[in-house]
Amino acid sequence: KEKQKEIARKKQLEREINSYWRTTYYVDEFGDPTKSGYVTTNSYIRGSFSNSATEGSALNVSLLFSSYKDMDIKLFEYARRNPVKAYSDDLYNIYIKDSKGKRHSLSGYIYEKSDRISLSEKSSKTLHKILKQGGEIEVYIKEADSLSKYYFKINSNHYYHHYKKLHKVKQ
Repeated sequence: KEKQKEIARKKQLEREINSYWRTTYYVDEFGDPTKSGYVTTNSYIRGSFSNSATEGSALNVSLLFSSYKDMDIKLFEYARRNPVKAYSDDLYNIYIKDSKGKRHSLSGYIYEKSDRISLSEKSSKTLHKILKQGGEIEVYIKEADSLSKYYFKINSNHYYHHYKKLHKVKQ
């Protein structure tokens, strides 16, 4: 009976660990997984955005974290599947309030013809440390040269479990 309880506890923990985050791999030209992977969420993160045409509209966010120094954020306005893109290099200021209430300022660019905010190496390292702490973090992103603003929250619990799995980091 104790063994059954232990198995049930392990299954519950596994469900919890995989409920928000997952580890996945890029695919090659044939659709086969490569050895290069990333940590992401199981579904879009919901948030809101505002710009010169709208206030508080629906936002979907996708995270692609390849390593502690290579993190990308994809923003989907009006909760559609079409990501925000840049026609020139656009700077984004990223403000994070971590699970302990401490505020951090990061930066990233959507490079010309890209569809994601690529964080600088320094900003990626900072965000990685924040996510490792666990808990809920708040994210506010402001496009530097426009009125576009984005807001969402991330549940960072179990992020580091998936990061360690991807990079085979020892405990």
